[in-house]
Amino acid sequence: MTFTNEEFLSFEEGIKKEWMLTNGIGGFAGSTLINSNTRRYHGLLVAALNPPVNRHLVVSNINEIVETDRETSYLSSFECSGNYITEGFHHITYFNNDTIPTWIYRTNALEFTKEIWMVYGQNTTIVRYHIKNYSKNSKVTLYPLVNFRDYHGERTDFSPFEVVLHENCTEVKFDKTIPVKLKMIGDGAEFFPKTDLFFGMAYRKERERGLTDHENQYMPGFFEVNLKPNEEKRVDIIFTVEEDINIDINKSYKEARERGDKLVKKAGYKDPFVNALVKASDAFIVDRNSTNGKTIIAGYPWFTDWGRDTLIALTGLTISTKRYNDAKSILNTFMRYIKDGLLPNVFPDFGEKPGYNTVDASLWFFEAVYNYYKATKDDKFLKVVYPKLEEIFNRYRMTKEEIEKIDTEIVYSCEDNLIYQGNEHTQLTWMDAKVGDFVVTPRFGKAVEINALWYNAVMIMADLSSKVKKEDKYSSLARKIKKSFVTTFWYEKGQYLYDVVNENGTDTSIRPNQIFAIALNFPVITDSKAKKIFMNVAENLYTPVGLRSLVPTDDKYRSVYLGDIWNRDTAYHQGIVWTWPLGAFITAGKRLKIKDKRFTTKQIIENIKYTLKEETLGQINEIFDAEPPFTPRGCYAQAWSVGEILRAITE
Repeated sequence: MTFTNEEFLSFEEGIKKEWMLTNGIGGFAGSTLINSNTRRYHGLLVAALNPPVNRHLVVSNINEIVETDRETSYLSSFECSGNYITEGFHHITYFNNDTIPTWIYRTNALEFTKEIWMVYGQNTTIVRYHIKNYSKNSKVTLYPLVNFRDYHGERTDFSPFEVVLHENCTEVKFDKTIPVKLKMIGDGAEFFPKTDLFFGMAYRKERERGLTDHENQYMPGFFEVNLKPNEEKRVDIIFTVEEDINIDINKSYKEARERGDKLVKKAGYKDPFVNALVKASDAFIVDRNSTNGKTIIAGYPWFTDWGRDTLIALTGLTISTKRYNDAKSILNTFMRYIKDGLLPNVFPDFGEKPGYNTVDASLWFFEAVYNYYKATKDDKFLKVVYPKLEEIFNRYRMTKEEIEKIDTEIVYSCEDNLIYQGNEHTQLTWMDAKVGDFVVTPRFGKAVEINALWYNAVMIMADLSSKVKKEDKYSSLARKIKKSFVTTFWYEKGQYLYDVVNENGTDTSIRPNQIFAIALNFPVITDSKAKKIFMNVAENLYTPVGLRSLVPTDDKYRSVYLGDIWNRDTAYHQGIVWTWPLGAFITAGKRLKIKDKRFTTKQIIENIKYTLKEETLGQINEIFDAEPPFTPRGCYAQAWSVGEILRAITE
């Protein structure tokens, strides 16, 4: 994607779009198109110190200044406390993000091209400048803005920092008790130590979220480049926390430029939009140290690897892209953490025990395994994973009395063979917002998508049992589940499915959860009711960027996701648009051969294409406001948003 200086005529326009890089181990880099950090998560190097977690902001930005004997040009654009803004964006004439982020700046003194990339598999970022000087002596000064703090926070105290000069690099020690050190290497530039602070960098995106919106940055010194008239120089600035600083810069540059194209070639698609999603997928597939395998980051900038998100996104990110080894590695990663028939929903950042607070992650595991097996016919893996599937199945078949003896999280099989989960104090489905003790979207009981997933899981067991030469004790149960499902969830008056059924009655809220009853590998609704369900979702919830989480006519409907945590979380699943259920919507439309031109796959994809140019270039957001202009919100790059769209349009 290419942008000219018309996109950078004002600071407000320049910060609307963002770029992002990742390194395959959970680290990342990113900022706005004019390189003005508007988030606490923006930076040139956010390192994953225990991949893919324990992420720290290490290098925030670079303050770039060009000087001649007659004038000084400030190329950086920063917003600081007191609404002070530097306007270096006026010097940007070009930006391109097709392979790696590339800018061209021009001043009266010189022109330089700036490129940024991360070394795959390392916590290393390289910034390259190709400088073309004009007719006068010029000096370029580059001030690294350094930090070291958890990426969720902010920092103003840099008293423990120490700068150490070595022959081949400059080292910033953050604390005597912390072994991590930043190494800065200037290839083509000389470093001069001079400790200073950059005060009051402002983060307006955090201000919107009701969080602390400014912090200071540490300046350990500066790199200096002197140019004679008409001289050209290439300068590479390396930032790394790796022990080994012997980096082949040109090799890493070539690999960074070619990686996306290699992934596209491997996937084998011709459609430009599909190929853009193939490239986007790579950001989420990362290494996990604790299992020596692969996992999926749920979303950037603030999520790590979540069980539910991983298993939903897996098919699109790995199987649709033909990264079968990665798919198997991810399944193995989560298989290791199955405990008492449950998969974890989250791996904490600092080594605590995983959280098993989800009812659906274990059921999505069946879908992910089945999709992997369909694509690979990997019988060896099936023999390994099948006992784990049996373990999960047996857990979900336990009665309430059996569950209460071993577990406080209630997930049990009722007399009608449907799954009942949770209580009024829990939030175990994907609509899991909770503020303090307030459960925003209480869905305890028999939830519609959970039981659609349950039927799907039992049908998968019926099919796979024959593959491993085991008795099929599942098909008869599946028939009972299907009968109970229709009896329990079909809302005759509304001609759609109840969202939740429990001892308090039936919830007639129109939500997207019912779409999964007709969109999984084994849909539980297959008769004339299926089209009625689809059209109910289509007419009430569909938007160009995804499905609303609640129908607009509902009294609880909220259309804007903005403000402090209370305002955001109480709107999260109460109308806000989510992209990921759009994958199921597309699949259901294909299966039902929907003729309505508004809801064909072709039209849906045409509608959503523009989102790749919305907030973070080449990615799809987690959520959007529920009314035009459908402002992107939440994570600026979300695994299941990308994965589910990719899966649905390539199957």
